[in-house]
Amino acid sequence: MMISDSHALFEAAGCAMTLNNTGVITDSKDFVSTAFCNQPVSAFPLFEIGAGFGSNSISALKNGHTVICNDLSKEHLEIASRNVPAEMLQRITFLDGKFPDEIDLTENSISSILCCRVLHFFNGQGIDKMLDAMSKLLIPNGRIYATVETPFIGNWKSFRPEYEARLAAGHPYPGLIENHRMHDSIAFSNQIPDVLHLFDLDSFKKLFTDHGFVIEQASYINRQGVFPVECLSDDGRDSVGVIAVKQA
Repeated sequence: MMISDSHALFEAAGCAMTLNNTGVITDSKDFVSTAFCNQPVSAFPLFEIGAGFGSNSISALKNGHTVICNDLSKEHLEIASRNVPAEMLQRITFLDGKFPDEIDLTENSISSILCCRVLHFFNGQGIDKMLDAMSKLLIPNGRIYATVETPFIGNWKSFRPEYEARLAAGHPYPGLIENHRMHDSIAFSNQIPDVLHLFDLDSFKKLFTDHGFVIEQASYINRQGVFPVECLSDDGRDSVGVIAVKQA
């Protein structure tokens, strides 16, 4: 299958391609993004990392929140800004750049952070750095809302035996794929970063508890009707989501 064919698969499913080869963007809400957008309004702003075209940030904004909307791509954020109602523009800030290295925010200044389908593009050390930085930004009892893809998704099915063997051997990061292009069945790998790090439910929860968070909610996410059928797992374990609370 050619790269253009993988584009067609995702676009036919209703997903938009990113402009900077960081995968796809979908407006579909799951339990994590829904909870983030619908949480009670705080005196502190919300922060979205990897916002894409800003669908979740704009939904939170319409629910009365003040929002800081971040993405690597300035072009993505320019598209997002055009979709913000004029009367709400004073409550949203757009920050382009890589988190945390290129983002300067005050510690203990953010009520909640949304990070959907971003962490799986980092190795273990990179994720540790991101979670430490998020923890510093959050106020006491602030929450992280996060999702990643799992080793069970269909287009990386050939990686699963290696994942299972690593898991059985106690590998610290069994879902880290050193050469994800070798395992990609739909020729999609050139559209994402070089690192691909997939997580099951237990390993994703452990990331947060290891960084001092308390898990409030965690479960697998079925992406049927959102991702192309070629990318779906056999049993609905396509993504995994966590809502985690920073201890006071």
